Order: sequence, then structure tokens, then C-alpha cells
Amino acid sequence: MPPSRKLRNPEYQPFHCSPEHHIWHQGLALAIYQKAASVTFDSKNGQRRPFSANQATLAVFFKAHTNSVWNAMNFLRKNGWLVPTDTENEYKWVSHSDWAKQRIKDGKPSACIERKIAPPLYQRQEEVA
Repeated sequence: MPPSRKLRNPEYQPFHCSPEHHIWHQGLALAIYQKAASVTFDSKNGQRRPFSANQATLAVFFKAHTNSVWNAMNFLRKNGWLVPTDTENEYKWVSHSDWAKQRIKDGKPSACIERKIAPPLYQRQEEVA
């Protein structure tokens, strides 16, 4: 007897928007953004610390050219994903929901999506009739 397969529930969840939807075409920028997300979270109080981004250190960490890191950081700054603080090379990490709210507040399109990627794999007979 073949092994039973798990079939996707017909009430599958749609893909919701995320930073990856907006930043995927800038691979290094997405990697820096995700790294900033992981290193800035303070688990003790659930708050975010500022992200200290020395571009030379990021270049070594990601094995990238410093110009590539500069371009990626510039993309993140210009698009509001990392907001500079008063301290040099220090940034506030911006979550996707805060980013979208700020874009709307500034009168810019957020380009956020929510779409169902694939139809259900099966339907019950009683649902068809």
C-alpha cells in the first residue's frame, strides 16, 4: 500500500506580504536587513536595539565588496527599511508593518500584496455539488 500523503486543506492560507516581497531583487540588501532583524532584537524586554552597521564589517561577513554593501545599505536607507539615528553608522530597524504604515502616511504606494498562490489540491464531493 502506498504511503498516505497529506493533502493541502482547501481553506489554505494566502501568502501575506513581507519584506522579502519588496527587497528580493536586492539580494545583499535583503540579507543585511534580515541580519539586522536578528541582531537587534532584545529578548529580555522584547524591544529592538539600534543596528550598528560598519560597512567594512558587513562586507567581510557577507564576503561582498564594500561598494556592494554601500549600495545595499543605500537601498535600505532610501526605501525606509533602515532609518539612520543621531549616531554615525547606527540605524533603527523598521518592521514591514511599520514600513507600510509610514509609506501610506507619506503618500507613497506600499506595493503590498496578498494573493492566493495556488488553488486547492482537492475538493470534497459535497463541496462540488
